[in-house]
Amino acid sequence: LNSFLINAGFINDPIQWRSDPQYMMMVVIIVQLWVSLGTSFLTLRAGFNTVDRQNYEAAALDGMGDNYACILGNHGLLCVGGNISYTLDVSEQIEFCAQLYYNCKAAGQEPKLLNDEQISSVLEAFQTYRQK
Repeated sequence: LNSFLINAGFINDPIQWRSDPQYMMMVVIIVQLWVSLGTSFLTLRAGFNTVDRQNYEAAALDGMGDNYACILGNHGLLCVGGNISYTLDVSEQIEFCAQLYYNCKAAGQEPKLLNDEQISSVLEAFQTYRQK
């Protein structure tokens, strides 16, 4: 650490981290945090491993209500439908919208999302789409 700080120009002389009273408490706190954070994370993660996966799936399905898809934070996308073809179509549409959103953000633009009234208008228009 001392060589890094000296090479970076933050300090000129090495610091006696373990013997200088000015730094001892800070070093003890940092080491204790470092040690305990790993243990806490592993304990938390181990707790999640004991939860039956079916509980997560059931909660996701309950949360979907009448919808056909649910984005699971950090876990992907859950889609349901009357058949595999329809379900795949729903997932492809959501992936396409996600890609559009990502590309917009990557280009430094803020995506303009439809409000409830605009969504209702689009859904109404699609009721008669391609019907003559």
